[in-house]
Amino acid sequence: MRKRLSLQKPIGSQLSSSGIRSESGLILCCVLLLPIAGHSQGLTGRIPKEGSEANNAQQESDSYQRDPMALLRRLASEQVKTDQRFLGETRFTIDQQNHTFSYDVRAVPLDVVLSDRDPYAKPLEALIRLEALRRDFGSTIPNETFWSKSLNSVELAVQRCVEVLENRQTAKDAVNDPQECSNGVDVRFAQLETAISLYADAHGLKFRPPSDKREAVPGYRVHVLIDPPKARVRVMTLLAFKKYQYSQTAKDKYQWSDLLASDVDMIGWYHFRAEWPAELNGPDEGDIEVKGPETITFKPNPK
Repeated sequence: MRKRLSLQKPIGSQLSSSGIRSESGLILCCVLLLPIAGHSQGLTGRIPKEGSEANNAQQESDSYQRDPMALLRRLASEQVKTDQRFLGETRFTIDQQNHTFSYDVRAVPLDVVLSDRDPYAKPLEALIRLEALRRDFGSTIPNETFWSKSLNSVELAVQRCVEVLENRQTAKDAVNDPQECSNGVDVRFAQLETAISLYADAHGLKFRPPSDKREAVPGYRVHVLIDPPKARVRVMTLLAFKKYQYSQTAKDKYQWSDLLASDVDMIGWYHFRAEWPAELNGPDEGDIEVKGPETITFKPNPK
């Protein structure tokens, strides 16, 4: 059973995870470490083992394999709804009293979304930005049409990228170079910026720069303790774990990053697995969220 614990307390059976950077500069691909208490928040992709639930899960997994864009949309939507501190933070606001507006369409590092080795990291990161912007526009200027058209254009560009990834060897009508496809997404976001500026000029709004906290805080310094030092602790972003889970990827195909007893830079939600020996009650697994500098202690489950 996955649980969640407060990161201020020793972790004996669960954590929540996010982005990680090792002291040597290695960036682990996790989405944010979270305190653990009960089942993981936002983690709705439990895999049933029997009966109709198992059949439904298999059908859903098959559907995601046929349509990976649907899986990425689900991951992006869930992330924006459950993580409004970091990946799902506000990206568009208007201050009517002071006649100012602010927007932020900048990308976040891919390794806090999925592994930066995962070809779907770029499309998913773009969809997360898109979902956050759609939420903010919808609550701020719901009756304007420019933003929905622009966001639809972004989504079509992402869809094109996913199609390229799926048909890289055989696609004839699609862009053959994934980087060129990725640049197409960036162009659509730049066009959205222009549309926002035109709207602001037409309504007499003055631009107020967004907070630079995302650039200033690529990760928080976290001190990791493994007590006793008899477990192998591995992590991945929570989004990466959910992607594996929803698509029912074989566990031996999961790509983990080792978390050593040392100082690392981390931010956001992560999924962890602490492989304790049988005499210390065996493996422990859960989610963690890193929200600031702290010490995280992994301890075996009590009997």
